[in-house]
Amino acid sequence: MGVKMLSRSEPARIEEENYDQISQIDQGADSARSHSTSKYYHHAACWVGKVKAVYLTAGREKEWEAYLSSLLSIHGKKYKLVPMLEALQ
Repeated sequence: MGVKMLSRSEPARIEEENYDQISQIDQGADSARSHSTSKYYHHAACWVGKVKAVYLTAGREKEWEAYLSSLLSIHGKKYKLVPMLEALQ
């Protein structure tokens, strides 16, 4: 067995797939976060956990940290959601 060489476009394709995954998952998370009742926050945390997995699998830890930081800033007054997000750090 030989080593498979990546074509020049392969890294760009992989990067694009990661962004697509993150975008799709974040849409689900945003839907759960935007509900006016906290009973859906656990769904949002699960979605954000999936976003984390994609970022870390892609080796993009710094971007994950920035993403989580922005969520905590935006949703800082949602006292039931914040601990769930912080648990993902």
